[in-house]
Amino acid sequence: MAIILETERKKINWMAILITASILGIAAFSTFYLFFAPAPFIEVIIPPPIKEKSEISDTIKLDISDLQKSTTLNSLRTRVAAPEKGTLGRANPFLTF
Repeated sequence: MAIILETERKKINWMAILITASILGIAAFSTFYLFFAPAPFIEVIIPPPIKEKSEISDTIKLDISDLQKSTTLNSLRTRVAAPEKGTLGRANPFLTF
């Protein structure tokens, strides 16, 4: 009689390898774009024809007397009453109920 010994082959878990490779790929991609990719210049994000603060402030004139005479501002009323002072808890919070 012959004894046949066969070693059982381990099956490769392809799903675990795929998930691990995906996580490593996402981590590598994120690391590259966070730390090593060139940053866009401010001219690319904000186009040059934006007005300067001094140009904008010269065109806007604010007169307080006109604001105080405004009928829209004067028609505003408070709709919520002021909160009342209440109790904040027990005098001794460590006492039993």
